[in-house]
Amino acid sequence: MQGIVRFFRTENCWGVITDPETNYEYHVHINDVIDRKYLQRNQWVSFDVSDRDGRPSAINVIPIEAPPEYLRRGRVSQFFSDRHFEFISYERGSIFFHASDVCRIDGVEYLPVEGCIVEFSRRSEGGSHSGRARQYFGVA
Repeated sequence: MQGIVRFFRTENCWGVITDPETNYEYHVHINDVIDRKYLQRNQWVSFDVSDRDGRPSAINVIPIEAPPEYLRRGRVSQFFSDRHFEFISYERGSIFFHASDVCRIDGVEYLPVEGCIVEFSRRSEGGSHSGRARQYFGVA
């Protein structure tokens, strides 16, 4: 399966991965992540499912690039630095984006600039294509 890390608590070494199609959630522990590296919020991962203590858990978790069917390109149409959110215009309309969803590239946090062309991945919510963007990075 493929999913998006909803959150990962480094202090407890566990988190939750969400299936982008069903919004079903899977518990994940650092012991089930290949190379035992901490996962990042909004990171795409590939994983298998196992039943652990009566709840579905992700195992054999491997970070991956966003699947092509979720990758979009757009332009930052508005950015409100004082409120830490923006809107991105793309082929299906406009999408809300919070600064906390900005991907770090090589450990560096990038803030959006109005007019900047960006690529982002997103998940469908409720089976539709409306929803909030999940990852963001600038395009040269």
